[in-house]
Amino acid sequence: MQFQTLVLLATCVIAPRIASQDPPVLGPLRCAMKRDYWLQRPSEFDASRTHWLVVLAHWFRAEGKDILWLRRSLAQFDDCIVVAPSFPEGFQLLEARTDQQLIGLFASLKKKYRLHDKMFVCGFSAGAQFGHRFTMKHPRLVIGCSAHSGGTWGPIANVDARHIPMTLSCGLDDIELSSLGQTLSRVQAAHRYFDLLARKGFYVKARLWHGVGHATSPATEASIAECYLLSTRGLYLRQTKELERRVAAIRRGVADRPTAATRREIASLVPTLFEDPKAKSLRRAAASGQGRRIHVVVWRAENLGGASSDGRRYWIDDGKENEAGWSVNEPALEQRRRSLEQYLARVRERLGDGKCS
Repeated sequence: MQFQTLVLLATCVIAPRIASQDPPVLGPLRCAMKRDYWLQRPSEFDASRTHWLVVLAHWFRAEGKDILWLRRSLAQFDDCIVVAPSFPEGFQLLEARTDQQLIGLFASLKKKYRLHDKMFVCGFSAGAQFGHRFTMKHPRLVIGCSAHSGGTWGPIANVDARHIPMTLSCGLDDIELSSLGQTLSRVQAAHRYFDLLARKGFYVKARLWHGVGHATSPATEASIAECYLLSTRGLYLRQTKELERRVAAIRRGVADRPTAATRREIASLVPTLFEDPKAKSLRRAAASGQGRRIHVVVWRAENLGGASSDGRRYWIDDGKENEAGWSVNEPALEQRRRSLEQYLARVRERLGDGKCS
């Protein structure tokens, strides 16, 4: 019985789980605007559980089903339902009422499934354009955004979206113009917009991948998972290791069933995990006059910037990035605290019910 309890705590707190097989795909289905979409639920779907809706936005002249492969970047998480709408031309600029198409689809799905009140939006190429522009226009509906290899970016940077975690990227070798009339290559456009968000204090982790053209890469998929984790849990990737270590210590004192004291101990993780992972080392470095050197080392370790195949060099350095690679601002820190508290509240609730998934 004690071993079962240990498994319960480990799985409930960390939450991700690798599915034993690919979940079935439902579709094509039709939304209220008579446009197709595809839906994918977890392999072991629990209708009583509240899930996050993950939106996958396809590239130019594609269909929703074409982008479903990107679901593998979130395969370790079993708390999300994936929807992949088919958008008409112009969707990358939110034309043809495509933002309303997604809002209406979200409202419709909330009548069928238990869903949180915000979506996680992800896209590649034209889908990246749709994803970040939808986030800027409707920040109250978005919990996180991961956009990659967009042909154009912005120009809007809505300050009401500054608290939303966003991972944005482009290949350094993505040097073609995305369409007629464009004067910037994809990587040039990405660099300009990333710099704008950094200067305006957005909660963003922007990357320019070495050796990557107009394509995704394992690093792209890892950044999607990282953004999802931070958006829905309030945890940086490194902090999950600290959470695992602390929970393991809690487990060692657990008897047959989790106790109220156990749940209080889990709740006490909030202030520990919330602390910015770079803050102390930066303060120590500043005292010794080495703050800038340490900051540059961190950025280079993340391979941000460098030379593209057209000979141009790109470098984004706003001077405000923490060790986990995220820019910091007060709205973002408060949102991260709320996300972490909500996540641990869900953990305690499931422990109390004796449920886990």
